[in-house]
Amino acid sequence: MDSPPMFLPFQPSLFAPSALTRVLCIHLPHWPITRRLRRQYARLRRSAAIVGSVGRRRQIVDAADAVLAGGVRIGMSLAEARALYEGLVCFEHNPLIDHRALEALGRWLTRFTPTVATGWSTEKGSSSKKKIDDDPPPPVLLLDITGCDRLFGSVAELVKRVRQSVRRFGIPSKTAVAPTTGAAWAFACSPLPSGTIVNLADLTQALRPLPITALRLPTDVVAALHHLGLTTIGQALELPRNALPSRFGSILLLRLDQALGARSELLVPLAYEAPIAARIELEGPVDALEAIAAIFEALLRQVLDQLARRGHGARRIDLVCRFDRTSRKPDVVHTIRLTRPMRHFQSLFNLLRGASERLDGGLEGFVAFAIKVPEHERIADEQIELIKDEVRSDAMEADRLMERLRVRLGDVAVVRPVLVESYLPELAWKPGGEPAPAAALQVPLERSRPLRLLSMPEEIRVISEPSDALDGRPRQFAWRGGLYRLMLIIGPERIGGEWWRGHYRTRDYYEVENEVGLRFWIFRVVSCVVDASVPDGLRWRTRWFLHGHFE
Repeated sequence: MDSPPMFLPFQPSLFAPSALTRVLCIHLPHWPITRRLRRQYARLRRSAAIVGSVGRRRQIVDAADAVLAGGVRIGMSLAEARALYEGLVCFEHNPLIDHRALEALGRWLTRFTPTVATGWSTEKGSSSKKKIDDDPPPPVLLLDITGCDRLFGSVAELVKRVRQSVRRFGIPSKTAVAPTTGAAWAFACSPLPSGTIVNLADLTQALRPLPITALRLPTDVVAALHHLGLTTIGQALELPRNALPSRFGSILLLRLDQALGARSELLVPLAYEAPIAARIELEGPVDALEAIAAIFEALLRQVLDQLARRGHGARRIDLVCRFDRTSRKPDVVHTIRLTRPMRHFQSLFNLLRGASERLDGGLEGFVAFAIKVPEHERIADEQIELIKDEVRSDAMEADRLMERLRVRLGDVAVVRPVLVESYLPELAWKPGGEPAPAAALQVPLERSRPLRLLSMPEEIRVISEPSDALDGRPRQFAWRGGLYRLMLIIGPERIGGEWWRGHYRTRDYYEVENEVGLRFWIFRVVSCVVDASVPDGLRWRTRWFLHGHFE
């Protein structure tokens, strides 16, 4: 009598998925580069690279095929990459924005199937900023097209239309269809031609020649398999099942079963949220401010109910007023931007009432009104009033004051600066947004800074002390038709340029004061220019700029 086998071989037929199951995988190679360039700057794709920071080290996160062929490798330092590949065009790594763009493309693809996912598990599909920054999801879209082929004639016709639609966006992609998610991913990332369709009966044989890297395994598991000489999925299938967990952990057995259909793997589709909006159409035109305010009050209550059900607060509100179609006038749109998520009725209604006073319906009036909330965020329920008409925080009062001023004066009239981590003063802030963590910004408080900073430094003519080293102190300068003789000079304070963005030159800043007490912030830049009249052909030139002035 034959002895029983020492292990159970793979028998996918016992657990195989339905023969009608179809998963379409769209692999987007170099997605961070494609998102930034697409067809507008297709000529730059050959020399583009994505750069990220690991501690204090700047390294390559992704690069174009031509750059990789030139010797650049993922994980290489930026300095080494620039030395190997001349003309390297670098972009900052932003995995959160990349993932949001991938989700936007996935939502557009819901016209082909209602189930579109950006990953193969719940943690991969999460939109948490911290999780995405720590473990960026792969550039892949998974579409469950089971039963959808009848709407397009066949699976091949559906895949053809998807490929044409993505190509029209200027996005290179590679597609594959298989009965399981793992197999679809393996075929889309393999050397097989794009548009490959594999049926259930041919699944096992089609997977065997593929490289072991197509199983979505961690790097250490792939390295251990390569160390044993296992390079294809077929070789991994020949291994005894009971020995796999002890040698490679449970992940290898899990991925093999998922690819063959022995274990089910559900797709987590992108959540669809209806836009938050409310509108009303009238039988006749309305131009009275009291009537318009009453209409907006009713629409605002509907919008706030939608926000409350989601636990969100509005960050941007668009007021849309439409003329009669016979007038052929465009809609009047007024935007209200909020400094923090809000759904307090009285505060928002005061802003809407102030904005409605600026609406001009002319002699015809408006026949339709709408309130849209395109930007909203989650807000925590909290007690914002201790007693009637008394707010708890002065910060909220300051925010409401800014919002009222923006409604009255416009968005560009009131700007809240937010610090940005940058050496150059003109790049060390940005308007609006959420303030950066205090630990991320180390502002030297012992250094004085001008209250008024020019948006861009203006060049000035300066008379300075003679110096062979070109470091003489300034004595007077001319700016905008005025001459300023300096009585007090403090400095220099040297600020280095951001070399990774092309700002190589350093600046020597001086805090100066003239005879009448006016104080300015000026700096000097020393550059080298080509001059054939000098012996060595190079001449050093000094330029002075005014960057701000003190009050």
